[in-house]
Amino acid sequence: MEVLAEGPRQVSVPIESHRPRLTALPFETLRQIVWDEELDQEDVAALRLSCRALLGPASSRLFYRIRISKLNRDRESFLSICQIPRLAFHVHEVEWQEISWDTELFDRTSAPLCLPSSCNIIECDGDEELVTRVSTYLRGEAEAAFWMRNAPPRPRFGDVIEDANHFEDLEKERHQAVAAFKDNFEAAIDLLPNLHTFVSGPMNTTRVINDPESEYPVEARMFQRFQEWVNGKEDG
Repeated sequence: MEVLAEGPRQVSVPIESHRPRLTALPFETLRQIVWDEELDQEDVAALRLSCRALLGPASSRLFYRIRISKLNRDRESFLSICQIPRLAFHVHEVEWQEISWDTELFDRTSAPLCLPSSCNIIECDGDEELVTRVSTYLRGEAEAAFWMRNAPPRPRFGDVIEDANHFEDLEKERHQAVAAFKDNFEAAIDLLPNLHTFVSGPMNTTRVINDPESEYPVEARMFQRFQEWVNGKEDG
């Protein structure tokens, strides 16, 4: 606003700004802004919530690739996005995030006890107690977090088989879980008009796979490395 002098009086004259408002920018321009490589997904999510003009452009990045995995919350999130047309429109890729859940390993190494709340799971006396305590905790968390297990390893020649039906039971349970989800998955895919790519890759190592509010949050890398460590000890 410019102030003009008129003798003893002063008159305020508004000056119109020629700078375009954010809401007046074309969609593609806004899209270029939110797709800037300097912004991470959390930045874009914050912009989407804070500015209505950026709702569509930000969604085009946030939902360009959506994930699904063996985790219950990833499955439910995937189905939820597919069932919301304004979000499903932006989906171009679906990523299967890989994470191993070797239930056989946890069956072998767990104990029928609860982890005391006062016990630090990384401070136990001796490898055997460490394995038992951590395995018992991880087993319970995994059973709550996962909807599908790994395919059980087939018995090798010379293995001692205590229960001849055990492998078949595990395989049947896994097939039932897949079959129960198959129809929902196919129906959800049909709701993604711009989908053109399926990809797979390892789950982000820092993702927490159990309840983030849990007393002992479990990152994917810790869950994977524990299984690798136990398998290494058994093979050694």
